[in-house]
Amino acid sequence: MGLFEKARATQFARVLSSLNPISMRKASRTAYANCRKTQKTVLLEMVDAYRNTEFGREHDFASIKSIEDFRARVPLSSYDDYAPAIERLKAGEQDILFAGPTEYFYKSSGTTGPSKYIPEGSREALNRKVIQTLRILDWIFALGGTGVSLALDMALTIAATKLPFVSDKPRGKAIPFINRSIADTTEAGIPCGSASGRTAGNTVSPLMLTLYAAPAILADEYEGDDYKYMVMRSALTCKGLRAVIGNNALMFVDLIEYAQEHAEELIYDIRYGGVRHLEVSDEVREQLGVKLYPQTKRADELEALYKAGTFTPKYYWPKLCTASFWLGGSVGAFVDRLRPLVSDTIKFMDAGYGASEAKINMPIECDTPAGALATFTNFFEFMPAGGGELLLADELHDGEDYELIVTNNAGFYRYELHDLIHVDGFVGDTPQIYFLTKASDMANMAQEKAPGSLLLEGMVEALQEKGLELACGQVWPDADELHYILCMELAGERGDSQATDEEIATRADELFRKKIHSYNTWRKTVIHPPVIQWMRKGWRDHLLEKAAAGQASTAQVKLPVVAKQPPEDGWRA
Repeated sequence: MGLFEKARATQFARVLSSLNPISMRKASRTAYANCRKTQKTVLLEMVDAYRNTEFGREHDFASIKSIEDFRARVPLSSYDDYAPAIERLKAGEQDILFAGPTEYFYKSSGTTGPSKYIPEGSREALNRKVIQTLRILDWIFALGGTGVSLALDMALTIAATKLPFVSDKPRGKAIPFINRSIADTTEAGIPCGSASGRTAGNTVSPLMLTLYAAPAILADEYEGDDYKYMVMRSALTCKGLRAVIGNNALMFVDLIEYAQEHAEELIYDIRYGGVRHLEVSDEVREQLGVKLYPQTKRADELEALYKAGTFTPKYYWPKLCTASFWLGGSVGAFVDRLRPLVSDTIKFMDAGYGASEAKINMPIECDTPAGALATFTNFFEFMPAGGGELLLADELHDGEDYELIVTNNAGFYRYELHDLIHVDGFVGDTPQIYFLTKASDMANMAQEKAPGSLLLEGMVEALQEKGLELACGQVWPDADELHYILCMELAGERGDSQATDEEIATRADELFRKKIHSYNTWRKTVIHPPVIQWMRKGWRDHLLEKAAAGQASTAQVKLPVVAKQPPEDGWRA
């Protein structure tokens, strides 16, 4: 029986998970070469699997024999359409939206409104596990010779855990940025938490966890600056660090800058062992192991770097060769802030586009935000950005923008994500896509529809050209004055930069016009030049905490670039 016949009889992800890594990757390429066939197979198998759920009976899944049938039976939907069913799932009911019990809820604040609870059953969990495995495989292949070296190094590190003569040496090849695995539970005791925490707990094997230079438990035990300290206290003992894995590069920049500010404390603790100013539980102590023992030689190396003014990853982790972060969207702009702090030869891999509702693409090349649509997991439809009929994945055009609609294995059918994606080429006949911006994160005073991500890129580049770095930026479209107010908090001080506010605003305007054709059109006639509003230190943290209050951790929050209201007076510089 061939790949598609097997996938029609059971879940596509289940077929892939039964293969060895090389065969799994080869099968994914077969899927990419047959986009429509893959999507039809995934959809019809999913419909069959859920035909006896409440939703399946209400929408006559038993009679669905084609994509057209599915579209005719099931309308487009939003989170509010599922809210009553989700409350029942939280109480422990099952077979409502999907078959079987709910194993987990992804708790997401989005950008506005109350928390969303996205359910996950066994089928969706398997989808995510397969995607995570393939992302790692594609990352290794994308690195070429470096990937082979990296894979061998990590394999030997895992093997070394069995050897007594290396048991007294700090080990760790990667730093993962992880949120708390469980934030709370529902009334029925079903755990709720973040996607990164779930990934660490559900899709990463115990052997892979031995590669972490900072154990995952630190995210459960510490917050804020205490978390930063403990991550660096652990990771700095590992000179052979090879990879950094996260979402937002700004998190890593913050970690590096925090370590520079607290270098003397960190070096002291590494030299003499333990942690002077924080409590360390028995469980944390056990997982940190020898990293808490005195490391005199390593402390000497770090102290020499600190005194020489080179206390950055480029020097204290000389073998660091790759990092995985979001390279697109509004947060992708912050990768440039990281580049001067690491080796010039480091290769960046996109962390992969996804949402709480689904993991969506598969990055297969370095230094690009684009990745192949994960057609073998869920069913996707696309609305052209300018409006029009819904399209299937194989009907998209290179260079065009679309709003994404997903049918997932967690019981969300034809669900409007309100994400705007961009098509950047194809793998076979499967589109490579990347997240551009939330459809709501657009400035639109005069039909210019300027994406927040491109506005942020313009602000970042305008400041960089003047020797300045952006910590946080938002645009307030002032409809009364018909201009953009560029609200910006600088990273560090203004220093020796002699650039005036007018010069920076003018350059940002030029970049907006270059990057956004529609802005340029309306800028010629209606929209006036932008102006700058500097914001006080701490503004970004204030916005993150405000957005996450009572809902999600600040690490989960994606701040919109286009502000819905003018900046608060108390934070204006």
